[in-house]
Amino acid sequence: SYDPVLVKVLDPPIINLNIPTFITASNPKWFITSLPQRTQVLLYNILGQMIYKSSNYENDFSFIGLPSATYFYSLQFSNGEMQKGKVVWFNSPQ
Repeated sequence: SYDPVLVKVLDPPIINLNIPTFITASNPKWFITSLPQRTQVLLYNILGQMIYKSSNYENDFSFIGLPSATYFYSLQFSNGEMQKGKVVWFNSPQ
């Protein structure tokens, strides 16, 4: 005898996601390689204040104009998964 089985197919796992954790003035854009489309990106300062939000990040955020500090990010993928981490921005004096 056999029992019916419901199989839910999930989006494939995200592989080769490269998130820079140290950004300098020589290359101030935060470029995340292999980021899937429709990924929401939230970036917070050390006080927990949101400084950037995008519902479809296209590697267009630049740290220029922000003080050197550690920032925290949250990535929300279209399949519901989430990834959090930190990135250090160092704006060397001219």
